[in-house]
Amino acid sequence: MPDDVTLAPAAAPRVSFEELYRSSYTRMVVVARLTVGDLARAEELVQDAFAQLYRRWGEVSQPHGYLRIAVMNTCRSHERRRVVEQRHPVPRPHPRCTTPSRWRCATLWRRSPPASGPRSCSGVADGSSIDLRRTG
Repeated sequence: MPDDVTLAPAAAPRVSFEELYRSSYTRMVVVARLTVGDLARAEELVQDAFAQLYRRWGEVSQPHGYLRIAVMNTCRSHERRRVVEQRHPVPRPHPRCTTPSRWRCATLWRRSPPASGPRSCSGVADGSSIDLRRTG
């Protein structure tokens, strides 16, 4: 073989974003659904991955590979976040706390040590006060 000939794989013709979307959407949803277990969530995550690809379309040399990795990374991130949310659920507001600001005040009070201050909170956004001894 002559020295001036290099063997390189033929570059695949670049597809348009629309062609890639039409040809890959269903397959990516299947992959995402197998990962997250919910069709609606899988469709949402695939849409996020396509949006990510679209923002970097001019920079990406292999859009098929980029899309598959973006879908898998998006699904993994979703699953990690879901596990953390299951381990640390958001506390429900106390029935006497009717506004979000009162709930926030009561939550902060419950987290503070008992000797840290008064047992009421008057810094509520609506100007009222709440006696936290009765809500705990």
